[in-house]
Amino acid sequence: MDTLHTLLHRARRTYLDFLRWLVLGSAVGVVVAFAGAGFHHLTEYARAIRLANGWLLFLLPLAGLLIVALYQFAGMYGDRGTNAVLLAVRENEAIPPDQRFDRADPSDGRLVGPRGRGAPAGQLDCKLPRA
Repeated sequence: MDTLHTLLHRARRTYLDFLRWLVLGSAVGVVVAFAGAGFHHLTEYARAIRLANGWLLFLLPLAGLLIVALYQFAGMYGDRGTNAVLLAVRENEAIPPDQRFDRADPSDGRLVGPRGRGAPAGQLDCKLPRA
């Protein structure tokens, strides 16, 4: 009788876990679907603007120069960003210090790197050695 009770308890627990994950997965699916639909509409809007104003194509090199100037103004010479993290993980080396989570932002508790921005190393599910 004790085994039947244990079996029923496990079955009930498994069923409740299934329902919880079903509800959570459905909620995430709805959010992601809305985000995907929004992205689709924004790309269609950008396409319509590009087709209506062909001269915008010639401004792209200027936008690239502006981005380079902003990087230099911010002192981010040769910043490899997330690529440095991927390289370090692939070659089993230390993660660059500016790409690690070093502290929590006191305003919202978000983990940030030394420059105050989100550290890309936190996006990888791996063991992160210290430099």
